[in-house]
Amino acid sequence: MDWAAVSGVATAAGSLVSAGALVVAALTLVNEGRRWRADRRSEEDDRHAAERGLASFVFAITEEHDDSTAVVVAANYGERPVFNVRVFSAGGAQLIDRSDDPALGDVIRRLNPHERVSFRFRTLPGEGDFSRPVIDFFDMDGRRWRRTGSGAPERRTGWWEDETEPR
Repeated sequence: MDWAAVSGVATAAGSLVSAGALVVAALTLVNEGRRWRADRRSEEDDRHAAERGLASFVFAITEEHDDSTAVVVAANYGERPVFNVRVFSAGGAQLIDRSDDPALGDVIRRLNPHERVSFRFRTLPGEGDFSRPVIDFFDMDGRRWRRTGSGAPERRTGWWEDETEPR
């Protein structure tokens, strides 16, 4: 028996086993990395859903309207105040006044929990039902949200001045 040949075969077999172990370790590492990223995405999605849930307690709804005016109420039924609240018409109706102080303009600096403020708008032709008022606000954590009509709140970035026109 040629022991050099047996030694060579054993060395080759050992190298193959080591290479196989290396491949298995690499595949395991890749799989764990994917699982970790999926877990982080899931946690982030859950966090965003929770944030959106808190923002959904703030809304603007049309309470009354006629051919020339509409009254829209901004309300915060959440447990935390919201800031820099703007209510406007997606169609561009003009603000006439608001219930808390007409001189304050279109921005509510702070809308406390369970507080409501009414806005009166002069509607434009074709906007008679005024069914989709828009409310834009910042939560206590500085996140900006926009909600159109009864739709879900959408996360926004930047300040109002960063946009050319309300969307």
